[in-house]
Amino acid sequence: MRTVAALAILATGAALLAATGAAAPAAPHPSISIGPIDADFMPAQRQTYYSVQRFHLNGKPEAVTVTWTLKLELVDKAGAPDPATPGSGAAVDLGCTNAGVGTNEPQKATVERGHQTPAFIWHHPDAVASIPPGKYHCDHADMGPHGHQGLITVVVADKEWECTATFKGTESSTANSVKNGTASEPKCSKIG
Repeated sequence: MRTVAALAILATGAALLAATGAAAPAAPHPSISIGPIDADFMPAQRQTYYSVQRFHLNGKPEAVTVTWTLKLELVDKAGAPDPATPGSGAAVDLGCTNAGVGTNEPQKATVERGHQTPAFIWHHPDAVASIPPGKYHCDHADMGPHGHQGLITVVVADKEWECTATFKGTESSTANSVKNGTASEPKCSKIG
């Protein structure tokens, strides 16, 4: 009899735990979201154009802050060649700073509702080919499979949420950029 009573108590406790777990508060839903970074290498201009789509999920678009940064770092194995550049090998090119835009200071903008998310451009000509000459100082011998070595990061934030995505290098994105690790899957988190 005691065994039956003990089993009944255990079953009631398990049912209460299950019911309590079901009543737990739902995870908060982000108010914004972004897609992966899209990159478009423009060979004639020696620049790569980076863009990201943003989505307002709460039905009422609010102003967002968009911040782009460029961190010069290896994104390929050191010495790995760029297939299109004979004699190249991946290395951090400390002269390929985009004239300071995104490297020394982030490129930051507040975007009001209804306006397009601003893009980021990494200019990467060598010193002789830059306009004006000498403004940019990239060494194409330091390129690897992902082009110039650097990590582009975008952060899109409203008052409550921020979403972050990254992209490796200066080559154009493809349908497989997230799958092969060139572009990150965007991540959103609550601020504070």
